This record gives sequence, C-alpha cells and structure tokens, in this order.
Amino acid sequence: MANNGCYRDDCDQNTFNIWKHYLYELQLQAPTPKRVVATYPISDRPSHYGREFHGKLSREESNKLLSNEDGRYLVRESTRAPGQYTLSLRFNGTVKNFRLYYDGKHFVGDKRFDTIHDLVADGLITLYLEAHAAEYISALGNSCKYEESPYMTLHKRHQKKSRKKHQKDERRSQMQVTRVENYQDEEQEFDEKVDVQLFEKSHSFKVHNFMGLPFCDFCGNFMWGLLGQGVKCEDCGFNAHRKCSEKVPNDCCPDLRHIRRVFGVDLTTFVKAYNTVRPFVVDYCVKEIENRGLHIEGLYRVSGFADDVENLKLKLETDLEDSESCLKSCDDVHVITGVLKLYFRLLPIPLITFDAYPYFLSAIKKTTLDEQISEMKEAINKLLPAHYQTLKYLIAHLNRVSQQAASNLMTPYNLSTVFCPTLMRTPNIGLMPFQVNSWQLECAVLEILITHHSRLFKLYSIDIGNNLTIVELLNSLRDKMDIDFWQEPTINAERVSFRVAPDYHSNLESVLKQNFLPFKILIEDIQQLIDREKEENNQIMRNSYASGRQTLDDFRLDYYHTYNEIMMFIENLERKHPAIAKVITIGETYEFHPIKGIKLGIKTNETKPCIWIDAGIHAREWIAPATAVYVIYKLAVKQEVDPEIKQLLTAFDWYIFPLLNPDGYMYAWWTNRLWRKNRSTPKAVPIRYPWKLFDECIGVDLNRNFDISFGGSSTSGNPCSEIFRGDYAFSEKETKAVRDMIMSLGSQLSVFITLHSYSQMWMYPYGYKIEKARDGELLHNITKKVISAVNKKHGERYRYGPIATTIYPTSGSSPDWVYEKAKVKYSFIVELRDRGNNGFILPRNFILPTAEETWEGIKVLMKEIQL
Repeated sequence: MANNGCYRDDCDQNTFNIWKHYLYELQLQAPTPKRVVATYPISDRPSHYGREFHGKLSREESNKLLSNEDGRYLVRESTRAPGQYTLSLRFNGTVKNFRLYYDGKHFVGDKRFDTIHDLVADGLITLYLEAHAAEYISALGNSCKYEESPYMTLHKRHQKKSRKKHQKDERRSQMQVTRVENYQDEEQEFDEKVDVQLFEKSHSFKVHNFMGLPFCDFCGNFMWGLLGQGVKCEDCGFNAHRKCSEKVPNDCCPDLRHIRRVFGVDLTTFVKAYNTVRPFVVDYCVKEIENRGLHIEGLYRVSGFADDVENLKLKLETDLEDSESCLKSCDDVHVITGVLKLYFRLLPIPLITFDAYPYFLSAIKKTTLDEQISEMKEAINKLLPAHYQTLKYLIAHLNRVSQQAASNLMTPYNLSTVFCPTLMRTPNIGLMPFQVNSWQLECAVLEILITHHSRLFKLYSIDIGNNLTIVELLNSLRDKMDIDFWQEPTINAERVSFRVAPDYHSNLESVLKQNFLPFKILIEDIQQLIDREKEENNQIMRNSYASGRQTLDDFRLDYYHTYNEIMMFIENLERKHPAIAKVITIGETYEFHPIKGIKLGIKTNETKPCIWIDAGIHAREWIAPATAVYVIYKLAVKQEVDPEIKQLLTAFDWYIFPLLNPDGYMYAWWTNRLWRKNRSTPKAVPIRYPWKLFDECIGVDLNRNFDISFGGSSTSGNPCSEIFRGDYAFSEKETKAVRDMIMSLGSQLSVFITLHSYSQMWMYPYGYKIEKARDGELLHNITKKVISAVNKKHGERYRYGPIATTIYPTSGSSPDWVYEKAKVKYSFIVELRDRGNNGFILPRNFILPTAEETWEGIKVLMKEIQL
C-alpha cells in the first residue's frame, strides 16, 4: 500500500493515528503459520523440533512440499552442511530459507522464541509489514516515541515465565543497595550503615525498531507501536519497554550474536561473550611478540606504519578465529605492538578503571616501597575480574620485556611512559581534584607494577604438616587473613592445605616463621592452573561443536562437562533406554535452574529398596559430578553386557543426582573456578571489602544447611564465609528439594552416598559429634571391605571412619541428617581424589581412575547390604 506522500513530519496527528491503527491491523492480516508435517518416521529428530522436521532435505524437495499456500513451513537438515538446520517458509508465492539457531532454551534471532511456531508467526508478520508498508516504516523511523497503548496486555504464553521473573527480579532489586545495620559478626560488630552497590554487568540499551509482535522480556507485556517500541541491549539482545529498562537488574550476559566488534568493546562484555578470562587479541599479540623475540631495540617505543596497523586491526576485527595466522603473516613486529597498544587505547573503560584510578595514585604517594605495594594490592583488588586478569597478563609480559632491557632498551620506566596514556586515563576533572602532575604519578604506578609484578600477583597454596600448634594458629587466622581452607585444620588431618589472598602473603609467612612452624608452597600459581584447565575445556568444547558431536555415543567420560551437557547426557540416556531410565526433577535452584537426576532400575512386581547417590553440592568439586556421571553410564549402558550390573538394577532402584548445586557449578565453570556455595543472596552482609561483596558474600554452603545440629561446629554465621550455614536450617531451595525427595522415598531408601572432593576418604556418621553411631560397628566393618576394593583397583590409599574423627567435626551436613532424621542406616560421604597435590583442580586424566575405584567400592557396598 502506498503512503500517499503523508509522513509523520507532514501529516496531522489524526492521519498519523489512522496509520497506526491500520498498521496494527496489518499485523493481524499477515498469513498464519501452517506446518507441513513429515509423514515418514525420522530417527534422528532433535528434541526441540516437532513433526515439522523432515530430516535431510534438498531445497528442490522442500519447494515441492511448500507449494500453493503462503504460511506453510517445514524444518530440514541442510544437505550441504550436515548438523545445521534450515527453516523453509513460503511467503508471497516464493519459498524463503533461513538458518535456525537454538541455544538450548529458545530459538534465537533478533528476538527469542519459545517455539518454532512463534518464530514463524513473527517472521510472517515482519515480511507482511515490509511488503505492504515499507516506505511508511522507513519515513517514520527517524522520529518515534514510546507510547503506552490500550492494547497492552499480558500474553498468556508469557504469564508463568513472567511471574517467576518478577519474583526473581524483585529479590535482585532489593539487593541493589543493601543496608547493613548493627550486624554482629563472630569477631567484629558493625554498627555503621553501609551502602553496597551490587554490580556484575549492566545492559547497553538502545532504542530499537522491532518488527512483528515484540514482548518485553522484563514484564512480559506487548510492546505497542510500530517503531521505537522499546529498547534492546546491544550486548545480549534483552528487549524491554523504556520504563521497564530502568528496573532491569545488572545481569547482562553478552552474546556473540550481538557483539560484532573486537576493538572498542568493553572488556567485561567481551570476555563474557567469548567465555574467556581475557581478550583473545591480547593473548595472540603477546604470544606473537614473544615468539619473535624480546631483544628487538625499541620494541614498544618504535611505531609501525599507521596504515599497516589499521589494516591489521581490520583483519582481526573481521576474522578473529584466524587471528594467529594474521599476526604471523605480519612482517613488522612493531605493527603488532602498535595493534596491541591501539586495542587498549580504544577501550571505552581503560584497563585501570576510573573507579580504581584514585587508589593507584594514592598508593604511589606513600613514602616506602612496602607501603606502596601494600596499597597497590588493595587498588588491584578494586578492578573488575576481566580487567584484573588482563592487567595481570599484560604486566607479566612487560616484566619479561624489561628483563631484556640491555638489548631492547625497554626499561620499566620506558615501558611505563609508553603505556601510561594507554592503560590509565584521568577521570572527569570536575569530579575529583587530580593534580596537574598526575602523568608522572601514573608512570610511577606502572613502573611499580612492572618491576614488582611477582609481589603483586603471585597466589599461594601452602601445605602444612599435622601439628596441633599449626591447627590452633590457623583457626585463629581464618578471618583475620581471609584464608580459604581446601582441607580444614584439625588434629585428625594428615596435612592442611589452604590458599590466602595476596595481601596477606608476607604477613602469614612472617607469623609462621616467628612460631617456627614448617610450611611449603604447594601450588606456585593457582590461577595458572585454572587458566590452563579453562583453555583445555574451551578447546574441547570448540572441537565438539566443530565436529557436531552431541550424541550419547560421543559423550566422553574422561572430560569435565558443563551443566547443560550433563543434563543432555541423562536425557539422551532416558530416550535410548526408556525401559530402565527416567529423568526426574526434584525442584529448582535460587536462579530457577531445574535440579534433575535420573532413576535407574529394572521394573519388577515387588517394591524394591532405593539407592541415593548425589554429587556437586559444593560447586568447585568437579570430580564428584564426573564420577556420578560415570556411575550412571555403567548402570544404564553396561547392564546390557554385564550380568552383575543387571542384577544391581533388578535388586535396587537407583536415584542419582549428578549436580545438586547447578547455580554454583555454572558460576564455578564460567566465572570463579573455586566457588563453593550456591548463589542465593543474603539478607544482611558484614562489610570489610565492599568491592568484593558480589564475589564473597553471596551464597550458602549447602552442606551446612541441613537440620541436624544446625549452627554447630565448622559453620559460620558470616555470609562472606565459605562455610556460611544460611539464616536457618533448610533455608535454601536446593536443600529443601533434597529433603522433600528423601522423605518421599520413606523406608524404601536403604543407602545414601554423597560424593565430594578431596582427601580420599569413605566416611559415615557422626560428623556433628564425636560419638559412636548406633550402627557404628556395622558401618565400620562394611566400609573396611569397601576400602579394600577401592584401594586395590589402582593402588591409591583411602582412609575410612566416622566423619568427626576421620576428617573434622561438621554440623548441618546431609549424611548426618539422612542417618538421624530420615533413618537411613547406610549413610556415607565419599571424599574423592586427590590428597592435595592438585586439590580441586584435578587434571582430567584422573577422572576415569577416580570413577573406576569409586564404582568398585559401590559394588562391594551393594553386595554387603544384600547379604
């Protein structure tokens, strides 16, 4: 339809309103979706597609099936690119083909859709509007206003989702500014009121012209209007009304479908989108520079030709995956150093952020070097994670460059003068009274960072011998020096391993030396191990996606897997073995992720005893879920060829939950590898380090939240503690789900096993008191036989005994609650490998040996119970 020469700037309001109503009617007149159903069986249909999926089909074949009527559609697997799926849609007499993307929950494009039907309906409306009102839409686009409409209504499809989202966002908004009043810590009382800003990643909202039927992702309501109906996040694609955007929490998760650039992108946005600890371009440039040799004179002082630098930048922008070959093909190393400096210069927020800037300048004004370094550490801790990791990596590189100063003439001072304008930028002068000579101070800051890199960034894990004096001393230093124990300090422990923040390295070592206590550095750089593990996991995922491996047969038991991969594994098992396997959901987490497990058993006419195995209640203990997955695999797959396993499935029903703490596990996987707790938010927080609130003071230790001697030994009432027990017993959705499921099984539940790491132990109640359990002798004798089988498998040595005397006294744990309250006689906690050399970051070559020896122990346990 023509626009009759009437645009918004020329027409009166009545004409404009007529157009508005007419265009709304056009949306209703668009063709309706009509799926073309496959009439033949398809064995490899993906679970998120219905009968509209036709398998491998050529364009010519799909064109024949979609003849005659507009709105007809089907989904097919591309014959040219297997593993990729195409939507074929008939509109205006022709068949159009579109690539489909599915993120595990939604079909995604410019918007997110729950079903293929919704996606097609939206696409038809968009095409119809473009065909009938394209000229008017184009003319109107330059001057649009947000308008509320009498047609605004809550779409039924979004009601349930929006209700949950409202509840979640309400809790989050209450935590945006936390008032802490008169909080009594175990050692310190906080009487002052403190405002704490919780920040992760804010959305980058821009006004957007939506086509089709747009809905607000925040409130679920229809976004009325033709153009400028709302705003869209440039980083993650979140859609919202303008007014709703003011209430959206800072929970942006950047997505590569929306991040189109490399240079000029905020660091936090970039690393979240690419799932990496720092930008690839920094890694590639540094590696290539160091491969060429650091002896080149004026390495960073001499500039490459501006045109060459710009050309290399454009190549990296357009083909990041081929960055390494682009850099290798560059003849002049000064062009590469120029690109690296340009990358940091174009960051919208400098590497040393505006918030941290004054603290760095304050540190350099101290009179002694020790004071400068001490305050510099505090300033570094104020950096956002992406900035911290990138600065750490870059400064380590510049330190290596400075060590070749005899040949390259790049001393720490010379490097600081080159990088000072790039890494540090003065905040708004009107806000803070910076001196005119701030440039000299900035150079001094960088010189200190480069020269004393090892003192600022090295992270220790100290292993200390079994000594009562050490135990008492460490317990007294736990909160004072921010110690994170990997193995609790008790007299029963063979050794005590822990990590300590860089701020306290020198103080801790000084205290230990003054008390003549022996210590050693077990892991020189924990972060290096984490980075290596993450890069290995990312490489595995890239290879997996590149090869299209997502079937059950391709699932690798010797890899650590993401939450989604583990859930897909048990769902695939259910589909392949429906007679013995059933996926069950016992609840949801604080962040609304389902807590799923699998029930395995051969159906009989008799009521059978049940076996419970769970893992992953502590997020950083990755070997536990990997072992649970192995047990599931053995029971479900190997029962076809192993009569012993088949007998176990006939005699028992197995309930196995590989991840009881999905929120924490995902946070450990993508953000903080050593995260232990879940991700619930506390009501009040004692503030010592306000900038660390989001990292430290979130979450509850779920294995201290059960209603058995709640609040007793080895727990804390401080939300910032790794062993925070929660506000009350069963305060967490995860522990409530476990409680309800176990109580529903009643007397059928015969065996309870919870998998943890590390220390290599099999233990039984009690943990909350040093007292022999009523079935103590029976449990001792059975566990002794179990340990014999475990140790025999690979020659490793596991210990066994009551929890309290074998590892340490602990309260509010699941094995004690199951034994005492649920009356399950055979209740065990298993601490898997290793004994401290790798700690929680257990290399993947240990996965199968650990799982195999654990499986041997479980089989012996089942035999003893059947006797």
